[in-house]
Amino acid sequence: MQYVWQFGEEQVKSESANQDSTKYDMLRMILEANLKLIRIYENKSEEEKDLITYTTLKGLMEFGEVMEKSFDIAKS
Repeated sequence: MQYVWQFGEEQVKSESANQDSTKYDMLRMILEANLKLIRIYENKSEEEKDLITYTTLKGLMEFGEVMEKSFDIAKS
């Protein structure tokens, strides 16, 4: 099963080739993809919702770590 965050990650990779994409745009794509998945699973069982919740959060955390490394902000 391909999780939505992986789909969003693929979109980000393809968009990254386009220099016009911003980090904001990439984040928006990931969040929109995850929202679509959440909506698909609204009427599913609690077990399926838990799986989607877990994988979505895991994906967001992993994506966040990657994005965090891309910022050039001085640490105080």
